[in-house]
Amino acid sequence: MLIFGTTSDGRTFAHLAPEDSPLAKELLNKFYDAPIDGLFLELTLPVGSAQNRTLVLNALREIHLAGFHASCKRNKDGQTLPYKARNGGGYTLEALLGIAPNSAAEPDYLGWEIKAHSQPRVTLMTPEPSGGFYGEQGMKAFVERYGHTTAKGDKYFTGTHKVDTPCDATKMTMQIRGYDPGNPKKLDVNGAIYLVDADGNEAASWAFGSLLTHWNRKHAFAAYVPFTSQDDPRAYSYESPVLMGEHTDFTKYLRALSMGLVIYDPGSKVSGPLAAKPENKARSQFRINTKHLDQLYERLTPERLHN
Repeated sequence: MLIFGTTSDGRTFAHLAPEDSPLAKELLNKFYDAPIDGLFLELTLPVGSAQNRTLVLNALREIHLAGFHASCKRNKDGQTLPYKARNGGGYTLEALLGIAPNSAAEPDYLGWEIKAHSQPRVTLMTPEPSGGFYGEQGMKAFVERYGHTTAKGDKYFTGTHKVDTPCDATKMTMQIRGYDPGNPKKLDVNGAIYLVDADGNEAASWAFGSLLTHWNRKHAFAAYVPFTSQDDPRAYSYESPVLMGEHTDFTKYLRALSMGLVIYDPGSKVSGPLAAKPENKARSQFRINTKHLDQLYERLTPERLHN
């Protein structure tokens, strides 16, 4: 039995216990029913994820009971500032929890990823393609080649993309190579998710390696928090119940993707010559309807935030 332990400062320790050693026998006896987390058994200690789960729910309950909260965003210096844009629901919840926006592949709060959403469809990940035409030439060239043009001359790349189903908007098809739904544990680590154009060219791709690391590290525990908004002044109320997803692995993500439950729903933009404020914005999104979240976790539990 190979045992790994991580420290708060990012170090990893390992110990190899032979099959017949007292330690291996004790661990196998004590944790024989431990849940699978990726390729490993997670040895949950008395103080750990269970305690943090309670702390996360307590914090969300306090925010819920307080009603509407003025739209705000926390900056990298720890300051909470007013936020006027319409996409402040997630930023406001993060600020209330003391989380600064970041793109690190780490959970947001006490080992839990916090996902605020106002619609049934929620964003899971926003990784930029690393291969294909997109990886080689960049977002701007990709959108200029494959996007549609508006009356103002702006270019947008949008559309709902499902595995093995051509997208009406882009005529592209998403494919998974290196994964067999019939034998999910036999995963080719060199595999990838591909976006193939109508001529069979690889327009974009996401390597399994980077996606696997991101998914398993950031999404092992996730809280999906619904919210409603109001204008003038802009404010948000965080509702009940919260969906608490526990224990996942990358093969669950690929299975949901292959079933068409996880979709690629981009919204990248390249400003045209008539734009008053030129803006090139990359927005690659993999999304799922909350009614299908149970496909991603060993356990998905709705938790009420009030009596």
